Amino acid sequence: MTHFDNRIPVQEAAIQLGLSRESVMRRLATGELEGGKDGLSGRWYVTRESVERYLAKQQQAAAS
Repeated sequence: MTHFDNRIPVQEAAIQLGLSRESVMRRLATGELEGGKDGLSGRWYVTRESVERYLAKQQQAAAS
């Protein structure tokens, strides 16, 4: 597994999280989601782990 396997394009993350692309970008800017801009392609990405943590946090909040 390479570090590229750990990355999800922002648009795909938005779909998985049920958010707009802009909302994902805001969460990247505030540090709520982890990721960054690929230096070669210039595309923004989110780490799989941060998406999974965000979803778990949302599920936990919904269960409370």
